[in-house]
Amino acid sequence: MLLIASDMKSTEGIRLAFKFGDWSPTQAQWMLASRCIQSEEKDRIGKFVFKKDAKAAMAGRLLLRKVVSDHLDIPYQAIKFSRSEKGKPMLTNPLPDGYIKDFSVNISHAGDWTVLAASFDSPVGVDVMDINAPRGSQSVSAFFRLMKRQFTPIEWTFIQGATSGSKQMARFYRHWCLKESYVKALGEGIGYDLQKIEFRCVSEDLHVGHMVTDTGIYLNGKQDVNWLFEESMIDTCHCVATAINTEKKNATYSPVSFKEINFEELLRTAVPFLEEDLSYWTAFNQKQERPGVR
Repeated sequence: MLLIASDMKSTEGIRLAFKFGDWSPTQAQWMLASRCIQSEEKDRIGKFVFKKDAKAAMAGRLLLRKVVSDHLDIPYQAIKFSRSEKGKPMLTNPLPDGYIKDFSVNISHAGDWTVLAASFDSPVGVDVMDINAPRGSQSVSAFFRLMKRQFTPIEWTFIQGATSGSKQMARFYRHWCLKESYVKALGEGIGYDLQKIEFRCVSEDLHVGHMVTDTGIYLNGKQDVNWLFEESMIDTCHCVATAINTEKKNATYSPVSFKEINFEELLRTAVPFLEEDLSYWTAFNQKQERPGVR
């Protein structure tokens, strides 16, 4: 977890979303962005084959730095992240006395979006998914057979109870988001046994502009009431779930909606600290947007 000053704990949390799928970086934007992240992250992003993946990763690093810069007493250019053994970002800056280990932050990207969730007093995890048809040429039923072991019988009954293939896929990815958000809040990696986690949805479907928080989590068949799940559709094609541990929350806690920000807002408090690198833009600009798309 990250660290935050105790006098800021009254804030419920932060939810930010950047639609990198609609971002066509200019030379000036990409070069500025690349000067505002750590050199090792810049190198890692530069290795992506497609623009889409590079943009998603760049947005994630900039969102992390924005939140730390905006809410912690650390100069932007001094912020240092490392990664845990399981790949989770970790703030490595030493902080003065009076700071407590209660600030948690998590990012996710899929489809057209990169999202960030942060909590000032509890573990948090977030996941976003594109709810469109299964990847490749598989039918919905063939895809479900392949993924059968990822969900419990109760979950599959709910998923396959939808009235169309597209709605079944939406429920499938909704459950995937829920499980990923919980595992990420725990700080666990890909190897976590998803069969141990069962979600029981009260609200049948998600809709744009409406958040639901009535889904329950069951661990080995027993409900865990210490977790809250904020679910919504960030647009008509993407669902998002935020997992929050509520043990330290009081009864007045209000769920937090996602706020979409643009490139200017993303870098509003940024301070470039790396040298300009024209070759970085040249290499990026020569890549395909995604497979089969220039």
